[in-house]
Parts: sequence; structure tokens; C-alpha cells
Amino acid sequence: VGSEMCIRDRLNAIRLSLPTIFVSALTLLLLVFVGSWEAKRQYSTFQVSKLATQAEIVKNSVESYLQAGLPIAQYSGFQQMSGALLDSDIGIEHLTVFDRTNTEVFFNSQKSQAPNDNPVDTETANTSDAFKSELAQRFYKLSETELTQEQYKTEESKTSFKVTLPLNSKFGQVGSIVIEACLLYTSDA
Repeated sequence: VGSEMCIRDRLNAIRLSLPTIFVSALTLLLLVFVGSWEAKRQYSTFQVSKLATQAEIVKNSVESYLQAGLPIAQYSGFQQMSGALLDSDIGIEHLTVFDRTNTEVFFNSQKSQAPNDNPVDTETANTSDAFKSELAQRFYKLSETELTQEQYKTEESKTSFKVTLPLNSKFGQVGSIVIEACLLYTSDA
């Protein structure tokens, strides 16, 4: 009779503690869900801001050239400047400069980088063309992530973020620079 009473007391204690365990588990689940959502939101803001800052490095270099009244197509430092940026951050997929008519003037990507500073060979050029074709297939929507600079346009696809910055000369806007990076990656930098 004593052991039967002990078993009943334990079962009763377990039955009384089940609602507490259930509420605690739900609270923990809610915290994990909200925490992961907030982390994703903050990551997006950080990533887009970082991309805009990296693009500003190239933008400032190009604009200093444009302020002299020279045409955008004659800027000669894009491959070197963008190559250094691509080398410093493996998450950046590409940088592209467009003129006023939205015609591509310069393009550099991780996939078009030639190893060991060798000139770009035919195989690398074909890879670059395939990559450009892949980029053309992507569907972009305006990103919910906003930057403090209103003239910057942020977009995202299922796989990447894209930030577009205007390029200005002393005569007005003459083009834009686009930088794009993977949504998720691990940077070695």
C-alpha cells in the first residue's frame, strides 16, 4: 500500500508539472523563432550596408576621374580596383559599371578573376560569359533592407543582394555601379 501511494504521488506530481513543462517548451520555441528572425533581419542590414560601403570605394575612385570631365569609358583603373575588392571579400560575386544608357562599361567578378595575375584566357572569358548569362536569369525584387543614402537602390534575389549606386560627374549622373554578393557566405577576410 505504501509503494502504491508513492507511485500515485509521483504520477500526480508529473501530471501537475506537465503544463509547466509545456509552457516552458513553447516559450523556448518562441524565443528561438523570434531570435532567428531578428538575426536574419540584422544580417541583411549589415550585409547590404557592407556592400554599399565596398562599392563606395570604387565609386569614389571612378567619380574623382569623372569630376575632371572625362568620359566613363576611359577610366582605366576599374579592373585593378575591383580586383582588389573581389580578392578581399569572397562573398562579392561581381561589380559592374553602367553608363547613362544602362550599357555595361566595365565588369569584374570572382569567376572572371585570372589566377596569379595572368592575363584573362579564353576559358576564363567563357566562364565570365556564362556567369553573365546566369545573372540575367535572376529575378530581383526591391529589398526591404533600407540604407541611409536614399539614392542607393537595394535589391535581392533568392541567392543574392544587389546594391546600385549612382556615378556622378560635374555635369550630373553619368552612370551607375552595381555590386552583388551571395546571401549567405563565410568571409575569410
